[in-house]
Amino acid sequence: MKKIKFLSAAILLFTAFNFISCSEIEPIDPAIIVPIPNPDPDPDPNPGTGNFHVDFDSQTYVATDVEAAILDSQLVINGYKGTAPNMYTVGLAVSLTGSGLGTYPTNDNLIVYQQPGLPLTQYTSINPDDDAANTGSITITEIDAANHTISGTFHFTGYFEDAGGNVTTKEFTNGVFTDIPYTGDDIVNPTPTDNDLFANVNGIEFPHTNVTAVSAAGTITVTATAANGDKIIVAVADDLEVGTVYNFPPDVVCKYVKDGVTNQASGFVPATFEITAKTATTMQATFLFIVSGPTDIPIYTVTEGTFDIEF
Repeated sequence: MKKIKFLSAAILLFTAFNFISCSEIEPIDPAIIVPIPNPDPDPDPNPGTGNFHVDFDSQTYVATDVEAAILDSQLVINGYKGTAPNMYTVGLAVSLTGSGLGTYPTNDNLIVYQQPGLPLTQYTSINPDDDAANTGSITITEIDAANHTISGTFHFTGYFEDAGGNVTTKEFTNGVFTDIPYTGDDIVNPTPTDNDLFANVNGIEFPHTNVTAVSAAGTITVTATAANGDKIIVAVADDLEVGTVYNFPPDVVCKYVKDGVTNQASGFVPATFEITAKTATTMQATFLFIVSGPTDIPIYTVTEGTFDIEF
């Protein structure tokens, strides 16, 4: 039996793409997941400023409008393409735990791709023949409480069962949602972590209030966030070795986000990264990087960087 109570939140939040559910149901099928009748024939999904895309059918689906909300630790994100009555939707519903960051299996949560027209065509991340089967994952890599945005990745196998019981599948890969504005609750770091990071930016200590570390898709991403939303982000390949000095891309990607603008170290100016200690779930490292402008004139110099994190 699957508990998908978060679908009731989706009904309240989104009118163009919703589901009927109960608190305890058997494996999901098209008879249970149906669209809520929409009184507005041309709904405005309140588009955000982030980006949302996923590959399937040898094409990249790029959402033209995106909306998201968190309610009682239940996250819903919808990426729309087109306008009613020819609107396509890819929707994610996740029951978040802890700080919200991490990887969630899609068979215990839900992703749905809905095509316009009748009869209704919905590919869901639940295998109708085995609801416990692994069908993919959703990884939440960042929740920015200051700016109320959320980012992550996803992939899944979608299943569509027609009225005759015939099942077809579709592979959805390279799904990414970045800086999607969300409404509703703040859930960032309800449980404090022991992660720590120190760095000077142009000679002044970076005043972070939160440090997160997420391991996903072969990359460990460390993000230090200040109260005003500024960030230092260090993303490293998870197979880097202790004691080796790396000079950034493709092994390491460093960014400094200032006033909402992301500045990335290019590797053409001084930049170093070295792991000093590492286990299967922890890492200590030092780093230095300079963010340069169009003419390689330094804009921000990040020095004396160190972190001690658990992922």
